[in-house]
Amino acid sequence: MKTHALAAVLALVAVLTFGQRGVPMSFNQRAVLHGRVFGWNTGGVGGAGGVGGAAGAAGAAGAGTGGVATGGVAGSGTGGAATGGSGTGGATGGTGGGSGACGNGTIDNFEECDGSDLQNATCTSLGFSGGTLGCSSSCQFDVSACTGGTITPTVTASRSTCKAPCGVFFDATSTTGLSGSDYVKANWSWDFGDPTSTQNKGTIGFNVAHVFDNPGTYHVVTRVHDLAGAAGVTTTTVTVSAMTGTVYYVATSGNDSNNGLATTTPFRTPEHAISVAGTSANKTILLRNGDTFTSGNAAYNLSTITGPYLLGNYSDPSHPSAVHPFVDSTASSSGQEMGEVFNSTDVRIVNIHFVATNGANEGFNTGGTTDLLFENVEMEAVSGGCFNLTAGTVRTFWAGVNLHDFQSIGIYADRPIGLSFINSQITNFTGFDHGIRVQGGNDRPEFPGFASNTYIGQSRVNPGAGSTTFDAITVRGDNTKTTEVQNFFNANINFVPQNSFTLEHVQNVLCEGNTVIQSVSDNGGIGVCAQNVTVRNNVIYGTFQSIDVEGAPGELPAGYVTNIFVQNNTAAFFSSNPNQNYMVNIKNTTGTVTVQNNIYDEDSTSADATMTNTDGSATLTNDHNQMWAPNATLSSPNVGAGGSLTNPLFNSTATDGSGFRLTSSSTARDTGTNTHAYNSLGPAPGRPQNGSFDKGAFEFESP
Repeated sequence: MKTHALAAVLALVAVLTFGQRGVPMSFNQRAVLHGRVFGWNTGGVGGAGGVGGAAGAAGAAGAGTGGVATGGVAGSGTGGAATGGSGTGGATGGTGGGSGACGNGTIDNFEECDGSDLQNATCTSLGFSGGTLGCSSSCQFDVSACTGGTITPTVTASRSTCKAPCGVFFDATSTTGLSGSDYVKANWSWDFGDPTSTQNKGTIGFNVAHVFDNPGTYHVVTRVHDLAGAAGVTTTTVTVSAMTGTVYYVATSGNDSNNGLATTTPFRTPEHAISVAGTSANKTILLRNGDTFTSGNAAYNLSTITGPYLLGNYSDPSHPSAVHPFVDSTASSSGQEMGEVFNSTDVRIVNIHFVATNGANEGFNTGGTTDLLFENVEMEAVSGGCFNLTAGTVRTFWAGVNLHDFQSIGIYADRPIGLSFINSQITNFTGFDHGIRVQGGNDRPEFPGFASNTYIGQSRVNPGAGSTTFDAITVRGDNTKTTEVQNFFNANINFVPQNSFTLEHVQNVLCEGNTVIQSVSDNGGIGVCAQNVTVRNNVIYGTFQSIDVEGAPGELPAGYVTNIFVQNNTAAFFSSNPNQNYMVNIKNTTGTVTVQNNIYDEDSTSADATMTNTDGSATLTNDHNQMWAPNATLSSPNVGAGGSLTNPLFNSTATDGSGFRLTSSSTARDTGTNTHAYNSLGPAPGRPQNGSFDKGAFEFESP
């Protein structure tokens, strides 16, 4: 049985929609089951299992009321018990292994292959002219023996050498020879050559990030398959060495008059260790597992540091524990914070659980800092947001983090360059704000500047029941080169200007392979007021307006919102709402919009429900879409040439992650057009299968 984590989420969605036997459920039944399955009406989400490479059962729930196991496959480590503090039930231990159990012979979480199982993929199906396809030790396709590649990707790595653990950002947007010079719509695949990674062994998109946790020489393979069907591959080498220099130990049984240089002579307080370590390179401060440290305002001040520098954890042989150290901040909500990292380089904070007992206004503030990593960090109970990034922050990595049970915002980033959020989660937060807000430009002319190179992958954002948050993710203002792939969002996501009275631009966006669910309200799923945006292979559920492509009259030029591609998405909306429903809404733009190969399944009784709703101002290519509305006689379904009004026949009864996939008798099979979307959602190796393209997010997989 497949255990692909994203596919498992889709199976739950299918159950929520149709029930276990494929019989449509009532709106109230679905709402009740939503709450039971995802814990949206319960207490804090329990932390996932401890970090480890081997796959296991889902991460254990925290001890707090209503905690549930989070997505992703648990690693081999043991999930820590809830540590108290604010009492929200978060367990320590970070998130589970990010990419399944490579080598078990089964296609698991974000794997392309496993051993000899290539899922019928070949070199030619990946765009090469011939050769023999293999499977790498990271369970990604090995094309080294493929022939006839005509493109050589140009990959810029943010660094080629570093100390473990370290984050590296990869940018392939300078690649030449791509059809139409279009790196956004081209199909990219990455193998980080890191089979023991607990975050991401592989991913997709034109710019990506990875954290290398262990010393070694890594050969990062980048594949591309462009709009003309041509392919190519290149390899980038990253060399990672072990941290060196002075190590300071901290334990609650220690004494700040000790030298801190051994587990037998530890310091008592982290603040003292930080002071002694100073700001020079090659310093490591380790807090003892199982201990609880109390800190005041901005106690963790890691500013003006020249790294490499690490703040982490250790297990004391005389006091063994698998529970990450717990930092209980007594900072109040009146403008205070847990820590800050300003004007520093190459700083790592790993394996620590932060909680703001008195509701500190913020977790960490940072600015003017380069190469900052938060890995397997847990944070809860802040009143004004977990992380605040001011301008001048270059490459910040969150990997395996768990931000939960707080108010306001998870991450606010002002004009960041290279923000990455990998295999992480933001859950159960409230307030008029966002899970992540990537802010470029500003509504004041004295603060110009683009945010660029954002990667959000294989993560989860769930505001929780009753939240008044604006959205899960918003990419705003002057903003370019954004990749959001393979995520689960329980709220809408947006690519829009900051303010209605400011000329700002979002551009060059790939939104692919995500699941977007609205459980609290019927607002939009994916909002686009931008240019050069590809929205493909996504599943959008529970919203009467799945994808909104809309200009901003009086703010942006009439044709600015252009080069928008909405292709191979699957949307479903089941509600007692009798009003007009539509999958794609297009208005207030004279630009070009392409809507192809999408599937829309909805149960409105309104004759005005439609696949593509448009005010007629855009230059629209609309074809080969499929809509199923059994409760209405549609006046203008607008599915386009090659479209149909037939039941997609989703395989919704399976519990192995195949919900919303096509059955062998589905009318969406082999009836699509070539959208140049050569990837598909789920373990299928790519498009097309059986010689022709399917509609929807999933290409049909033969048994």
